Amino acid sequence: MEDLLTQILNEIKGLSQRMDRLENKVDRLESKVDQLESKVDRLDGEVSLIKSDMGTKTQQDETIGIVKAIQHNSEILNARVEGLAISTVSLEALANLATKEDMNHLSAQIKVVSTHLFDHEVEIHKLKAVK
Repeated sequence: MEDLLTQILNEIKGLSQRMDRLENKVDRLESKVDQLESKVDRLDGEVSLIKSDMGTKTQQDETIGIVKAIQHNSEILNARVEGLAISTVSLEALANLATKEDMNHLSAQIKVVSTHLFDHEVEIHKLKAVK
């Protein structure tokens, strides 16, 4: 009986540690999203300057479309981060019921969001290169 209790306690400790790591990842993800939002805001300013310097309407439309697409994707990422934060809070409330599948699912979600962040970073870099 004591071994079973020790095993349960160890499992709970393991879940707690995984939750802490997950929270850290979500915090880093939120930080990256904030950085992305800051970069998008800077891009908005740069787009305004580019619009004043561009000679053709077509170039202006292309640039505006790219910035709007990045902003849209940023909003999607923000919604996902909020969803992950809500999931984290829910997981904290249900820590004793969490399974490896739950943790793997959250890890997969974080990887998807991280991939999107990387893609946005690449797009921002391309936009800066166009400038």
